[in-house]
Order: sequence, then C-alpha cells, then structure tokens
Amino acid sequence: MHIVFAVCVAEEYCTSERMNLRCSDADSVILIVKAVYGRLRAERCITSDYAHALGCYSDVSGYLESVCSGHRDCSMLVATVDSVAQPCPKDFKSYLEVTYVCSPGKSLVGGVAQWLGRRSLAGKLSLIYA
Repeated sequence: MHIVFAVCVAEEYCTSERMNLRCSDADSVILIVKAVYGRLRAERCITSDYAHALGCYSDVSGYLESVCSGHRDCSMLVATVDSVAQPCPKDFKSYLEVTYVCSPGKSLVGGVAQWLGRRSLAGKLSLIYA
C-alpha cells in the first residue's frame, strides 16, 4: 500500500475573473477536491450591504472535475459556470471556491487520463491544507 500526501490549494474567483489552476511539477496533474459556486460570505466579490444574500450555492465539483482533472493547467472564465449552476438570485454576484491538489501523473493524452485519480486513491490520499 502506498500513501500519497498532497497539499490542497484553495482559491477563490469572482464571476468576472479567470480561474487559473496550475501544477508547477511537470509530473503532476490537477485533481479537483471540491468546487462550490455561489455566495458563501460577504467578503468576496460583494459588499457587506448584501450579506443577507449569503448561503446560496451549488456544488460544481463534478463540472470542474470534467474540465480540469487530469490536466497540468486549467483556465476558464468563471462566468461560464453560470451555464451549469445559478444558485443565487440574478441580482447577486456568485463566486467560485475551488480546492485542488497536484497529484503525480501524466496529463490527458488522446482523451485517456493517465493519472492516479482521487477515486482510485480512496482512503490512501492524505490531504494537507495550505
């Protein structure tokens, strides 16, 4: 049994921003741990005047897994997540919270992922939050 330790990277992006995930090690690929789109607190992308709009969010982990997991780099305009989830009233700007790890492996080649995925490491992946 091999135990793999990975450092989790947590980042936030406003709807108008571009998400840029990157693994600096050439032998590592992105694995999405968690991605939430919505409005979880007042400090990010909104003023405290609109704090009453907190608590609306959707889990978009599956969407970001399909777009980013298995790649060394992943970049996308956060506003495109609106096509997948619109958890808050249209008057309120949502933002994206994404947590990912860089795991040993090779990037997607010919549509076939060649990496040790989170599912295959169930119970063997220890995450360290940075």
